[in-house]
Amino acid sequence: MYHQVRGQGVIKLYIFYNMLEVADKLFSSFGQDIFDALFWSSTHSSSSFVWMFVHLFIAIIYTWLHTILVLLQATTLNVAFNSHTQALLAIMMSNNFVELKGSVFKKFAKANLFQMSCSDVRERFHIFTLLTVVVVRNMMAVNWKFEHFMEMLPDLALVIIAEIIVDWLKHAFITKFNEIAAEVYQDFTITIAFDVVRSRDEKAFSDYSDQVSRRMGFTPIPLTIMLIRVITQTFDFTITSVQAIPGITWMLLLSLKIINGMVVLGKACGHVKRYRDLQEKTECEIFRKRMLMMKSKSAPNSPRISLIDFSDVLHQTAANKGFTVSDLMSHWDELNCSLETTPTPEPRRTKSLAIFK
Repeated sequence: MYHQVRGQGVIKLYIFYNMLEVADKLFSSFGQDIFDALFWSSTHSSSSFVWMFVHLFIAIIYTWLHTILVLLQATTLNVAFNSHTQALLAIMMSNNFVELKGSVFKKFAKANLFQMSCSDVRERFHIFTLLTVVVVRNMMAVNWKFEHFMEMLPDLALVIIAEIIVDWLKHAFITKFNEIAAEVYQDFTITIAFDVVRSRDEKAFSDYSDQVSRRMGFTPIPLTIMLIRVITQTFDFTITSVQAIPGITWMLLLSLKIINGMVVLGKACGHVKRYRDLQEKTECEIFRKRMLMMKSKSAPNSPRISLIDFSDVLHQTAANKGFTVSDLMSHWDELNCSLETTPTPEPRRTKSLAIFK
């Protein structure tokens, strides 16, 4: 497959890589529905065995096609790194800046910005995995010489840095042109935190990692199969000294997964607790009145998410006009100062009758 891809022209490979990138996003979107249908038919007794096998067959075909697609992406990226002129790599990196043109001049609501943020997170992880495959294959070809890795390191860093810079510029101009406050990303963080906490519930519908991956638009099964295929081709597991490596690697990855899950859950609980504290303070009447006074003097802004009834960025009604976390945090210092300087009047019923004449 590598030599067939390498024999193509630069422009043809550039177009081919863009087609693979678009197809990967489309496959990821309906792949989640395919696995949900398989999960539902295998867990519900009302579903017949015929439909379960039909859904299983469709899931296998989808996984096979998506795995080949991801493998072609990794192969094309490997060809770009190994080209002598590296013109293909430069063209592929310039494609990130073309993404700015299609994003910054469009009208974005808060829900659309949240979807784009999740897509960018998923895209960064996907590119990092593809670069890992490229490094492993190239290091195997040169017998794991460290000098060759140092030669590849500038190109690897350039690809990652270009991706990060483009994402920063894209989000900066989108928030500027659509008049969205930067504190809106705190709302997105709380949404992800709620997903993590709710997925750990005993009554959750699916696995705890499925809800977060669905939010991100990430389908891990094809990517995992591609990694397993590349690793089995890279290392010779018939050697006795190498046979213990898969077991040790599995134990290390399992430990890393447990530790990572504990850290993520702790961070999510911290964000949820902070949100609950903000919610309690926002429900006080003095904060509500002063927020209304400040909002009445400010210019109209982007659609907001209710802090009083916060659950999901994508499921807020237009009639819900509460306060967001970003609203409260942007005026938090002013509210605290005004609360300290403005004395609370003493209730009339607590005054002694002796002072009345």
